[in-house]
Amino acid sequence: MLLTRYLYRDILTTVAALLLVLIAIYLSHRFILFLAEAGSGGLPLEFIFKLLILKLLWTLTLLVPLTFFLAVLLSLGRFYADNEIIALHACGIGVPYLLQRTTLLAFFLAIWVAVLSLLVAPWSKQQENVIYEEIRRQAEISAVTAGRFQAFDGGRGAFYIEEMNPDTKAMLNVFVALEREDKTILLSSEKAFQLDEGESQGRYIVMFNGYRYDGKPGNAAFTKTAFAQHAVLITSPPTHQAVHYKAVDSLDLWNSTESRARAELQMRLSAPLSLLLLAPLAVLLSHNSPPRQGRYLKMFIAILIYFSYLNSLEIAQKWIEQDSVLPWVGIWWVHAVLLLIIASLYLYKRQ
Repeated sequence: MLLTRYLYRDILTTVAALLLVLIAIYLSHRFILFLAEAGSGGLPLEFIFKLLILKLLWTLTLLVPLTFFLAVLLSLGRFYADNEIIALHACGIGVPYLLQRTTLLAFFLAIWVAVLSLLVAPWSKQQENVIYEEIRRQAEISAVTAGRFQAFDGGRGAFYIEEMNPDTKAMLNVFVALEREDKTILLSSEKAFQLDEGESQGRYIVMFNGYRYDGKPGNAAFTKTAFAQHAVLITSPPTHQAVHYKAVDSLDLWNSTESRARAELQMRLSAPLSLLLLAPLAVLLSHNSPPRQGRYLKMFIAILIYFSYLNSLEIAQKWIEQDSVLPWVGIWWVHAVLLLIIASLYLYKRQ
């Protein structure tokens, strides 16, 4: 029990240190990208830190398995380098014990990774989409400027705003012209506001206390109608909105028959599973014989295996989306290959 606590404390301390370093590197990189985007006017400054946190929540599903993998390698590698493992072997404690204890620790961490992957990461992506939608709306509102005509509806309509109130966003002395198949519609009002419909993503100019004129081109007879409120659609809702499966709830992905939904769900399930597979792999790769030989070479090989494993998962995900593999095969063949490598290493170490 004492040895287990010592092992766990060393691994978890290394995990915390590595995770902090990787988080700092990731946030610094993302912050620079967001600042460049803000400098070009594409991202308001007030959204930068919110997006940083949301991006980090999603990225943790990749960082935690990686840091645990490296932490086990470094911790057990130090045990071999300092000859502590020789003392353990003298007490009858060998590779099976290390595999059992390390996998048990990985199981508890995998529960948290599963929560991150299945619940927290999709929620963070949903919030990220909400923020980008708010940025898009703000950009559209700021694009409405006073003092010039602006066309809409493919050139079949135009509106003119004499003055814009920067505080209330009220548009003063508004004129709208609409061309229809059999008539021309002119509208004017003292005040108007812009209205965005969140669900349909349609954008309207809502005019108050104005007049509407209906007539045919070339005919001087126009019908004048007073109105208290009149809405004019200036941006039509998109006919087809692509589904962002990274933001879809995991339960909805489970109930979906779409190829992209199956691929996304399997990738989310792969996050905790990868941690359970990488733990025994790290134990087996950390073995040095003789001591102090090949330590950094094994670290390089381990990192190479990890990124090959990660890239293979992404390739398998693309194959599922393209219906190039059977649904039951999915991306599980990648985990099976890694499991085969682990079994081969274990049998090799026993010789």
